[in-house]
Amino acid sequence: MVRRNLLVIVLASLVVFSAPGSGGRCFAQDETETADQEFETPLAEEPETVGEYFDAVLLMLRLSRPELAARYLNGLMQLEPSDEDLLALREEHGTGTFLQLTRFDELQPQAGELVDRLTAASLAVINDPAYVDDLMAKLGGSAREKSEAVNELKQLGPHACIPLLRQLNSDDSSIDRDLLIYTLIELGEPAVPPLLGALRGGDDRLRGHVLEILGFVGRKETVLPHLWRPAFSDGEPPAIHVAARRAIARIMYGDVEMVTRIPSFGIPARVERAALEYFRGEVAWETGEDDKVGVWTWDSAAGTVREHRVSPPSASLFTAQQLARDLMQLAPGDEQAQALFLAIVLAGERYAAGWDQPIGSGPGSAHDLALVAGEAAVERALRRALEENSVAAAESALNVLGKIGTRHLLSSTDGEGSVLLESLDSPHERVRFAAASAVMQLDPQQPIRGANRVVDIFARTLNGNPESRTVVIDPNVGRANHVAALIGNLGYQSEIATTGIDGFRQIAAHGDTELAVLHLNTIRWELSQTITNLRADARTAGVPIAIYGPQGLQGRVQHLLRDYQPAVYLPEADQSSDIARTLRPFLAQVSPPALTDQQRADRIAAAAYWLRHIAQGRRTNVFDLSPAEDALAAAVDEERVARDALIALGAIGTPSAQQRLADAALAPGYPLEIRETAALQLAFHIQQFGALLRNGNLAAVQDAWESATEPALKTALASVIGSLGPTPEAVTRQLENYQGGATPVE
Repeated sequence: MVRRNLLVIVLASLVVFSAPGSGGRCFAQDETETADQEFETPLAEEPETVGEYFDAVLLMLRLSRPELAARYLNGLMQLEPSDEDLLALREEHGTGTFLQLTRFDELQPQAGELVDRLTAASLAVINDPAYVDDLMAKLGGSAREKSEAVNELKQLGPHACIPLLRQLNSDDSSIDRDLLIYTLIELGEPAVPPLLGALRGGDDRLRGHVLEILGFVGRKETVLPHLWRPAFSDGEPPAIHVAARRAIARIMYGDVEMVTRIPSFGIPARVERAALEYFRGEVAWETGEDDKVGVWTWDSAAGTVREHRVSPPSASLFTAQQLARDLMQLAPGDEQAQALFLAIVLAGERYAAGWDQPIGSGPGSAHDLALVAGEAAVERALRRALEENSVAAAESALNVLGKIGTRHLLSSTDGEGSVLLESLDSPHERVRFAAASAVMQLDPQQPIRGANRVVDIFARTLNGNPESRTVVIDPNVGRANHVAALIGNLGYQSEIATTGIDGFRQIAAHGDTELAVLHLNTIRWELSQTITNLRADARTAGVPIAIYGPQGLQGRVQHLLRDYQPAVYLPEADQSSDIARTLRPFLAQVSPPALTDQQRADRIAAAAYWLRHIAQGRRTNVFDLSPAEDALAAAVDEERVARDALIALGAIGTPSAQQRLADAALAPGYPLEIRETAALQLAFHIQQFGALLRNGNLAAVQDAWESATEPALKTALASVIGSLGPTPEAVTRQLENYQGGATPVE
């Protein structure tokens, strides 16, 4: 490549820098001269092309003028170099030259951006067979070529593993296997995710090599959990056992010969802990500019690994599922291991579908897997889901139990309470509704514990009020009211408790508390005891906790935040926006998004259906509908659910319920079908519970019947008149006014 000669004027003892708009001139200043004194630029001519700018950058660095190098690097970036330009520069100068630029603070952030763009350009050609062949040829070439190839591969990061593992997996590779292994080790920690993908998919020969490499580049936290199965599972061949244990020994003790020190007891427990950390979302992922994580799997057709760009929660669930599968292989037949695996795959399917979409079903789905696993397995999975505060898994498990469960689920088993009924007290709306629906699908015939909660859940849903409930615990009532008001602006309806024990009782009594807010100075019980009791009681164990207090005192409760998750510290604030900055990201991690408008409308319709089902099925001996009366009365105004609400009201034997039925039957603004249903239910209600209307209302019914012109409505109102038990005089009057039979039937 031809370069324009760059002539340098050496200006000793001057600090030179370029000024914008100086037309190629620079300014300098010594201790005695003024700042506006001009000097000539060190370059005889300013660069124009990408290559010339890059040469200028390197030249200024050789002259120890990083501030001028920054100026020319900025000019290079303004030219928007193409992938071809960047690859040509790498071909000429080597990858190491680009890396050297990032060592100068004066060249940031442009130097980092340049390296990122070079990496992106390299990735664009990683699937180019010619490029890969050339790179592999260089790897097997001279010492200089090999060094250049390793540097280029390092710049590719984890993507360098794609061609290297393909070569290592191939029987026809011309590159020495030891060299490939050495190169993969040289890539360091970035190679770990692809290597783990190969460990779970390649053949035993490749897996043995991968285990050797992982022993050099792996860390305890990220790699060890994946090595216990190949090291100790009965399903693995002896050679894999040896390779995995040597890798574990190198990681744990720095010496492959110390395999005898590896503990062989408690291995399943280690894997379970790791799986739970991912399932709970406790593992912090390093994301790229796309806010996603690279998860690697084995591609049998390509003979190497491939990357999937996914969100951190998706990556966590995928890894949790891998480790839970390992756990089942390490502990065959263990029911708790099976329950954890099932809970994780159910959560993964919910997440894959998206919270605003229905869960998938059909062959190969986690939903169908749960169906065939049976009631007992899904019940255990539900318990694990509740223990780990997984709304996705719990909701999915409850939906399945509603289809395959028996009434056995409504009673205690093995000394434990009914996990289905415990779900009615979940802090999460989705879980509570799924649990109530499952109870109804089981159709209990006798009174059950939690029946009132079922009706309450449907009544709250029928109201369509998305406002969440919280309890603020603080001995200072004024401060508590201030915090409650701030949180109220975020959509929470708050109750106040001045002691820990009162707050606990409020949260335990109301199964819909979605957040507990405790001040540092909580008393009777004090803070740690209150939190311990909240976590120890099944009714309150999953409620997210926010501890609030002065800024800077988080350290005093760090042990509580660590040991009693989900929990967060909330600095005292004067604005709701200040609280929201901490509270909303925390709740987003532990709670699913709010229902969409369509989902909420569907829930309201389902709640109305189940309340009607209770009334029509004469199940009021199990489920008392009285607490739902206000919600049902209000729902009459909603045309979509009005008919169900009227039928449910017909089973509530109160004067106010009868009055609401009469109001709906007589209201001219309601659609005729709604008025007809209301009149029929009013007649039924009078039959069941007697006439509870005032005389004035009875007269209004009589007037409405007499003035009605629509046949169906007139007939429905006639049934009301008949149910009122008219006097003999009234009967005579009606009979005499009958106009039928004036002519014979022909």
